[in-house]
Amino acid sequence: MDGGDRGKVFRKLRALGFTSAQSKGATRSFEGTLHCRHGDIPVRLDIIDWTFQTYPTIRLLSRPSFVPSVLPHVDASGELCYFSPGSVVLDRYKPDDALWQCIHQAQIELDRLISDEAYRKQEFHKEFEANWAVGQSPEPSPLLLGEVSVTDGPIDCFQIGTDTEHWMIVSGDRDAVEKLCATRRWPRCDPLGEKCWILKSSNCPSLPTSGLPSTVQEVLAWIKSWDPQVRKTIHDIWGKADYLKHKSMIFLIQTPCGWCGFEVELDLARRKGCLRRPTTYRQYLYGSGGTRSIARTRVFNVSAEYIHHRNLLKTGLQGKRISLVGCGAIGGHLALALAKLGAGLGSHGVLRLIDPDILQSENLGRHLLGLESIFEPKSEALRRHLLGQFPLLNIDAQQRRFDASDCACDLIIDATGEEALGEEINYQRLSLPPRSRPQALHVWILGNGECTQAIWCDTKKHACLHCLRQEDAARTKRFDPIVTAPEVRVRGCEAFTPYAISAPLTGASLAIDMVTAWLANSLKLRFRTRVVEGANVRPIKSQDVEPLSGCAACGIQS
Repeated sequence: MDGGDRGKVFRKLRALGFTSAQSKGATRSFEGTLHCRHGDIPVRLDIIDWTFQTYPTIRLLSRPSFVPSVLPHVDASGELCYFSPGSVVLDRYKPDDALWQCIHQAQIELDRLISDEAYRKQEFHKEFEANWAVGQSPEPSPLLLGEVSVTDGPIDCFQIGTDTEHWMIVSGDRDAVEKLCATRRWPRCDPLGEKCWILKSSNCPSLPTSGLPSTVQEVLAWIKSWDPQVRKTIHDIWGKADYLKHKSMIFLIQTPCGWCGFEVELDLARRKGCLRRPTTYRQYLYGSGGTRSIARTRVFNVSAEYIHHRNLLKTGLQGKRISLVGCGAIGGHLALALAKLGAGLGSHGVLRLIDPDILQSENLGRHLLGLESIFEPKSEALRRHLLGQFPLLNIDAQQRRFDASDCACDLIIDATGEEALGEEINYQRLSLPPRSRPQALHVWILGNGECTQAIWCDTKKHACLHCLRQEDAARTKRFDPIVTAPEVRVRGCEAFTPYAISAPLTGASLAIDMVTAWLANSLKLRFRTRVVEGANVRPIKSQDVEPLSGCAACGIQS
């Protein structure tokens, strides 16, 4: 930004009542006043990035009496979040207008937060975990939440990590904690001898009127204001001796708005004297012990259920039995997507990877795996890769060709691109009684990657794989988009069709879109074609194809 632009900025800020303040480094600072509806609020404006990829910081220098003590979008240091990150693109070529836009929006947001209680509560609930984390000092302690069931507890706490980087994790499954540590190459997985109680509420926390709770008395009163039953559960826990065996007690509460937690350190001498009569210590907590400080806890959920379901609109693949036949170019990328959807999660869930081949150098240019897996069985190498990211999944690798036993599942996916093998899968599936018959998805690449196709086979109302060719002598394709014969290259005794890495990625994307539609019970257009823009192909409409009259496979007669 040249001197002329900076001059415009300074003149605009002076016109808005801002004056230069002590700056640090490349940051330019100004102080001024936001003229809000209920009164003036002094603020500091820090410009740390003149390209405006990072918004200027606006910080409240003081809180007049009309400003509520808990204000969503304002952290403990007074910094105001007036734009959601990335929601507004400021004009770097008009920095004076960009700064006016920021100051104007900050004033509008503060006015609304202060004046509109309903909006203030809404924003508190919408970003509850963030408010719990930054609402006041000191900041909460981080805590990882592993595999737990929402019960009254108590659940074990572990310290994991290294000597310089360590975390506390709450988990009812030590084996899962050890797998997490192995994945991160953390050497430490030490039981702490502390316990955590997991509670659940169907109510959203109320907006505190005088700051977030900081003592036992305050947190009990706050919890009672929005869920008396959770408050009663804590009362009942304090009536038993379990918690007195530990130096502190941790409570985590799951709400529709997210998690909140707090820890109370127990009085060492007093708790030992109350082991026989734990209600005595409870009385102490309700009395003079109510002034004991609590430490807020910020929850980072690392449980498998959260990881694999957090981004889904509907349910994931938890509990489903999936057989993926073919761990090549499409299958590798598709396997990773299935894992992210939760394939292999749950007591009955399994992701079975089936492929007889070894990963060769010629595969690497379009495969998920790289040189770290060369000359290894594709299925085994892919299993190791997936478990390296998601160690709690149940993934089975089979270095062999497909056989009829692989149809004992909920969904069988053919990602081989071998039509003859697809026909065998189709035959074996249709040989089963309807009630035992899995859903089937076949996906393949056409030409030199100009397009990909997939068909979902479920009921006799819709076409099977065999229905995609006519019952004539040449077995003519019914939906062939390819205009020009693809280029084929020969290396030694082998021939292959070259195509770009985008082709298997498109195939995997097409397949996973159909899987997610199946999970949401909204599967339509069971035969789909995706074409590269500008490719010289015939247009093929995605559709639900009726069974072919006289199909030898699915048995529909004319």
